[in-house]
This record gives sequence, C-alpha cells and structure tokens, in this order.
Amino acid sequence: MERDRVASIWVTAREYARLTGLSMQTLANWRSQDRKAGRQEAAPGKPVYRRFGRAVRYLVPAEWLQRP
Repeated sequence: MERDRVASIWVTAREYARLTGLSMQTLANWRSQDRKAGRQEAAPGKPVYRRFGRAVRYLVPAEWLQRP
C-alpha cells in the first residue's frame, strides 16, 4: 500500500497552465505581484512555485496525480 503513494512533482509553467487551464501570462502576473509585494512564498490561494536558477517550477500536489 505504501508503494501506491505518489509524491508531488515540480512542473514548468507551460505544463502547469495546461493542467489547470490557466494561461501562462496569468501565472507570470501572479509571480510579479508576489515579487512586488515582497513575498517569498506564493500568496494564499495562488499556486506554489519556486525558482531553480532562472527556471520557474510549479508544485503539482500528489492528490492531482492519484489514479482513480
């Protein structure tokens, strides 16, 4: 049963936009708003993202990856 657990994964903005139906520009606007507000973390209700060097990655929760 423990093997059935799926870990969260980091995906590109393009992949995250495709999964959620949001546009890449919306994601970029939200990141910009966080930066302007001086936040190190995403605002509540916004997707979790991190920068790995110049690359931006979004966290896809394990619940989204569960098979039915």
